[in-house]
Amino acid sequence: MAGSLTGLGYMDIPTVEGVFGALSAENKRLLGDELAANICEAIHSRLDGTMPVSIVLVDMKGNLLGQKGDLTPWQ
Repeated sequence: MAGSLTGLGYMDIPTVEGVFGALSAENKRLLGDELAANICEAIHSRLDGTMPVSIVLVDMKGNLLGQKGDLTPWQ
């Protein structure tokens, strides 16, 4: 997905920070939300749905990159 959003190959941007840095604000959020959804689904599956799962992704500066689920308990 990152390659289609940046127009670059995965070898051109070797780090996650580089991928997000190469994206527009809108595409950062699209990719971040997609990653958060995939992580959330993997955890939910691993836990057999026994508890709610929420994911928030932030960069090294604390900027929100993506989210999935109810973040109210973390606020």
